[in-house]
Parts: sequence; structure tokens; C-alpha cells
Amino acid sequence: MEIEWGDSWARVTLSGDVDLQWIETHEEALNDLCDDAPAHILLDLEAVTFMDSSGFGLMARLCHSCRAKDGFVYILRPSGPVLMGMETVGLTRVNQIVIADTTEKVSHISQHFTALERA
Repeated sequence: MEIEWGDSWARVTLSGDVDLQWIETHEEALNDLCDDAPAHILLDLEAVTFMDSSGFGLMARLCHSCRAKDGFVYILRPSGPVLMGMETVGLTRVNQIVIADTTEKVSHISQHFTALERA
């Protein structure tokens, strides 16, 4: 897991299998992220090969943290199976989640937060 912090956002890059074991291994960093969450979180899932309910629970927890600050969770490049899992558990219907599943959408979001950093 890699975390890049901006003033009002954080970009979190995950990889591999995001399951209960992964969550437990990264528990301290995840707690810090959720406790100190900025308004917006960019969750890059391009390298995630598998996600179970623990990973979807993490998304919901991040969403809750951002909602408290009138922010959003941006899901970048979810694979087909991860997106299908999100649909199954209802995460695609949550107002605070924006899914960027194309290169164009990811580029637009990344440029927006890069511009915020320069301003």
C-alpha cells in the first residue's frame, strides 16, 4: 500500500489480494488513514487482483470518513471482478463514491487534484 498525501486529498494505491489477511497486516496504517482522512480519497485499484468483503468494508469505512468532511472516495481503475463485487454489496449506489473506470476519467480526476495542489 502506498499513500500520497495532499492538502485536501490522499491517493491510496493498493495491490494484490485485498482480503482479511491484507487488512489485518495493514491495520495500523488503515486506521491512521481513516482517522486522519482528508475530504477526498483517490483509491487506485489497478493492481488489485482480488477483493473480498474486508476490502469492500474498507471502502465503506473510507466513504464514511470522507462523508463527514463533505468529500468523496474516487475508485480508480477497478477490475471487472472488483467492480462486480462493489455492485453486489451496493457500493456503486453510494453518493460519496465516484468510479473512474476509464483512462480518460482517471486522467481528469488526477489532473483536478494535481491542480488543487498547485493552487
